[in-house]
This record gives sequence, structure tokens and C-alpha cells, in this order.
Amino acid sequence: YFTVSLTRPIEELRVAAEEVERGDTTRLLLDDLPNSDDEISDLARALSRMARTIGEREAILRAQNEALAAIGRRMEAVLNATND
Repeated sequence: YFTVSLTRPIEELRVAAEEVERGDTTRLLLDDLPNSDDEISDLARALSRMARTIGEREAILRAQNEALAAIGRRMEAVLNATND
């Protein structure tokens, strides 16, 4: 019982870390783990916060890239119009 209660949460954290590595930052790790005050739960909460922060930063970067692409298209349109 002790081994399973220790290895199951660690395996779930490993899988979640791999999902974050692949770009899935939406998984909430806290759903599957007991709400306890041990080191594994602390690690799960830290990984969950990290994944959420990465997802938020990626969303900001995507929005900035879209804004820059729109500016680039407008500049290209202006330049093309002046060449006509």
C-alpha cells in the first residue's frame, strides 16, 4: 500500500510534466491528488502553478505575435500602395 500511495502520485506528476512539455498547459494536477500537506502535494501544486503561468505567457505571446503580424500586413499594404 505504501509503495502504491507513493508511486501513483509521482507517476501522475511525470505524465503531467510530459504533457506540459508537449504544450498542454491546461491540465490541472490538483484534481487527481489528495489535498494533503506533504512534499508530493507541494510538488504537484508547484507544477500546476508553473503550467498555468506558462499557459498564460504563451497566450500573451500569441496575442503579441498576432498584433505584430497585423502591423506587418498593414505596412506591406501601405508599401504596395505607394509602389503602384
